[in-house]
Amino acid sequence: MVAFKKQVDGLLSGAEVRALREKLGLSQADAAKVFGGGPVAFSKYESDDVAQSEAMDKLLRLAAEIPAAFEVLAQRMDAAPVVSPVDWEEVRGWSVEVDISAESSTKRPQLRVVSSSTSMDEPRWRNIAA
Repeated sequence: MVAFKKQVDGLLSGAEVRALREKLGLSQADAAKVFGGGPVAFSKYESDDVAQSEAMDKLLRLAAEIPAAFEVLAQRMDAAPVVSPVDWEEVRGWSVEVDISAESSTKRPQLRVVSSSTSMDEPRWRNIAA
């Protein structure tokens, strides 16, 4: 039933969550440290016992698609991936700007992904976590 709901809602299936986690070189426990959700969350997501939130789903997809974003998350949570997923050839042409300053407790971290194919005069960027 949960697997069907995930499919209808456009969320990653349990098998896709597991494949993504393994691609990033994380155990279930480390994935929980990096992405949140609690100590047994990934076991439940992967067995389709529980549907991950839409926000968790987006975060997992982002980490898989932008290695630099995953590295920032992993470094901030002191989780060490078994293998580094960074292949800079895949992200050539992009830069990642991260603002994780703790100047204000109300300021949220910002992650901007910038395409180098845009005009230098008018850089186009998208806030990933706003």
